[in-house]
Amino acid sequence: MAIPSDLVEQICHSVARQVRDHDRTIHLTFLAHRNGQRLEALSSASQELLTHPAGEAAIRMLKTGQDDERSSFLGLGVWRENLFGGLASQDNILALVTFNMDEVDNAHAARALAWHLAWFALRMTDLRNNPDYETDFRGGILLPDANDTNNPATCMRADVFSGIMGRINGDKDAIEQLAHDRAMAALQRRPGATPEQYPFPLAMEATEYAYAEMMRRPPARKKQIDTAMKIAEQIGLTYDGVSLNQWIYFCQPAQDMAWRGEPRDIILSAAVNTSYDTFIRATGFLVSELTHIQPASIHAIHDIHSPFAEDKYSQRLHERMVDRVIHDVIEIGMGSRNSTAFREAANRQNEGLIDGHIAGWCAAALQAAGRAFEAALANGSKTPDEAARREFEGTRHKTTWESLRTIGENIMEKYRQGQIVTFSDILDFCEDTPALASVSSAVAMTMKDPAYVRKLQAANDLNIIPAEARPTPSMAPRTPTTPAVTPRAPGLGGGSSSARPPQTPPPAQWPDDDTTTTQ
Repeated sequence: MAIPSDLVEQICHSVARQVRDHDRTIHLTFLAHRNGQRLEALSSASQELLTHPAGEAAIRMLKTGQDDERSSFLGLGVWRENLFGGLASQDNILALVTFNMDEVDNAHAARALAWHLAWFALRMTDLRNNPDYETDFRGGILLPDANDTNNPATCMRADVFSGIMGRINGDKDAIEQLAHDRAMAALQRRPGATPEQYPFPLAMEATEYAYAEMMRRPPARKKQIDTAMKIAEQIGLTYDGVSLNQWIYFCQPAQDMAWRGEPRDIILSAAVNTSYDTFIRATGFLVSELTHIQPASIHAIHDIHSPFAEDKYSQRLHERMVDRVIHDVIEIGMGSRNSTAFREAANRQNEGLIDGHIAGWCAAALQAAGRAFEAALANGSKTPDEAARREFEGTRHKTTWESLRTIGENIMEKYRQGQIVTFSDILDFCEDTPALASVSSAVAMTMKDPAYVRKLQAANDLNIIPAEARPTPSMAPRTPTTPAVTPRAPGLGGGSSSARPPQTPPPAQWPDDDTTTTQ
């Protein structure tokens, strides 16, 4: 259910007013919009922004990231006013933030997001006032560094600040609810979302403790924001890149499973039962506790592909599933005395490949086995099953597990970016990779299969979009996650790194079995 616009406006106005009371030079402006309406919101805000002394500078900021629908801090527009004939000066700072109302569905989440975004504006203002940088930025616009705003270390500080300010403003569940939402996001499918960038669940207990200590001697109202900023920085410094990367290493395989359609309890079970990494297992139990979702039994994931597990375990599972598939298909083929079962099984596997289901995929071998089975029947053989099995065994290993894993990861990444995946996309991906030739040929054969063509035609006649073209909300591609490192000069281009954490760490073997809100 969509959150009412007037509620968001009220929350944003309250946050902006408190920031203004904290520092009279900062005018925090939230540009509220819904999915697909960002450009309209920015356009309608232009005239109002021009009434501010730094409005002309702020207008230039509106041109940045216009295709990105996500909530974000755009930057600062600064105009320095000379007073007393140049003997003194006063800054006028306009901080712009876009707020996508479709990212939240309740007041808790809206308030948390507003304070999270406000932290970036406050932090950049503090940075600008630093003696090391102050003379460099007297006026104009100051834009955030994407490598900084997407950094888990930075986002954790923003969340700690958000939780503290929520509690200060009377939301007793602000910290716990924010941790719950961040943990739940790791188990959910949402195009464009990057839950690995938000490791606040790791810092929830520290934040609760810091708030309790603060309230033993509550700060004056004028000092509340300063105090919350200091707490956020202190807590942030206790988590280095190694510890924050553990959250990334949990979220990436969790998101992989979520986008393959696995239930949340299955994802958690895979994390706590198939990963060798103690920290990842502990993170799994932490997420289970925060979300109140009990991990499924270990028996429930016996035949589930787990990205948390060591790759050779996944490969063994894949081989077992392939053995089971050919056994069942041959049995059906012998009963019906035709090769329809081979073709139908291959088509089902190829359609499943669009959804990232790679474990047990052997469509190319099934198609080859089906042709051998049909030929043996035509020649009067009484044992067409033997011919089919020989052909199958000679073909199955042409598609390696490593190749299938690469395809699966590519498909999942496209879905996470909000893109649609079709058979054509798979063919394009396989085109320049000889190791994927068998996948390409198998998919092409399914696309030409009369039964599949009829299925597509029926879907079109009924105005139903077929499985390989199911829509997802329009969201801009996400920025790739960078390692969780502390930036050198936050918001001014420092802290980026060319290194990228592995998709999963190498797990051990698992045994078989005055303010403005513009809308």
